[in-house]
Amino acid sequence: MNLPRFLKIELIDSRTGVEYSELSTGEKSLLDVVYSIKNIIELRIKNNLSNSIFILLDEIESYLHPIWQKNLIQYIYNFVKIYSIDIHIILTSHSPFILSDIPKENVIFLEKYKKDEDKNQKEGNCKNATKDIELKTFGANIHTLLSNGFFMSDGLMGEFAKSKIEEIKKFYELVKFLEPKNKKYKRILKILYLFKIKKFNHIQSIIGEPFLQTIIKNYLDELEQIFDNETYKKNKMKEFLDQFEPEELQKYLDEKNAKA
Repeated sequence: MNLPRFLKIELIDSRTGVEYSELSTGEKSLLDVVYSIKNIIELRIKNNLSNSIFILLDEIESYLHPIWQKNLIQYIYNFVKIYSIDIHIILTSHSPFILSDIPKENVIFLEKYKKDEDKNQKEGNCKNATKDIELKTFGANIHTLLSNGFFMSDGLMGEFAKSKIEEIKKFYELVKFLEPKNKKYKRILKILYLFKIKKFNHIQSIIGEPFLQTIIKNYLDELEQIFDNETYKKNKMKEFLDQFEPEELQKYLDEKNAKA
């Protein structure tokens, strides 16, 4: 329907007063998904087409903030369970949050064929790699999923960035393996740590993927705790204090001094 330019139609949430145009791209994307699912289900029910529905969702986490991704499967489940028909959802995703809500028995991991790997397949074709991946996905934490290469697989980032991030991950794993075994190893590893840490911190600060940036930050925090515990404690205290406004901290100190 073509409307005159001087007319404007706006959707407004009657409970909150929020207008549709004020929503973020991710919120609009989530509404689109739920609305599409609702239309498909109710149309088939209305026309008695089937007692069983298959719905295909392709990378529905696109544009969604990590918090929305974390709750996405729960939102969809709470929505579809009100219908008294069998609903089967097949989805593709790169999100570890979504993967952690799906049992391994319901997950198919896909990889690309490499050059000359199989003469009957073109390079870049997809293959089922599920049998090669020993990973219990349901309830797995993000650290575990990323450590199994979820975001590091071919095609998700440039090779240069991948090599720099893997350098941090491999050094972290080396330290966790060798450090408890011998004090001599720890001294050598500390020298390497002091030599590399400035570069590692810079790489972590410019990572664009929020999940991956957080995991690498956790790696570096653990390394700092092992090799420079005093600095680690000071940094953690600073992070804690930075959560409060100066006025709040001053009020707390004043109240504490008054009780002393």
